[in-house]
Amino acid sequence: MSIALLLAELTDPKLSAFVASWNEVRGDRLVPRWRDLDIAGMKHVLPYIWSWEYDRATDVFTGKLAGEEVLEVIGRGLRGAKAHEFYTPAQYRAVYDWSRRVVVEQLGVVITGQVFGHMGSGAIGQRVGLPVALKGDTADLILGVTLFDFRQTGAGSIRDSLTFGNPKFFTLER
Repeated sequence: MSIALLLAELTDPKLSAFVASWNEVRGDRLVPRWRDLDIAGMKHVLPYIWSWEYDRATDVFTGKLAGEEVLEVIGRGLRGAKAHEFYTPAQYRAVYDWSRRVVVEQLGVVITGQVFGHMGSGAIGQRVGLPVALKGDTADLILGVTLFDFRQTGAGSIRDSLTFGNPKFFTLER
């Protein structure tokens, strides 16, 4: 599935704008470089943004950044934290597999439904994760945005219509 199909999967215009900004700065490369990212073009999602750097040699994710809304949900900063130490083992397994696929296979991912469920959260929303090259031209970072809502919803609502925690992967060809 391509970038166009990834965009079609998104339910919030802020997520679509984030992906469009990512797509624009990558130019003719498969993934953009960290230094080329347009933070001004992502200002509408900065409170919901997060990233983990991936070290292929050690197979370890290290926290890079988290927006203020994400920090409020997770309850602590993640900058410099090793993911396998930051999360409980069960939490870590819930995010490691799809995060690694995004970076290693250079795919996009969309997860719709319960978000932060691995942390006991009842938030409903949508998450998108994209690969970024921090060092060189090969992806070594996952950059994502998670939009969410904690409000209770009734029958026939978004809560009833979403697939919970089912990651959908997308190739990033144009």
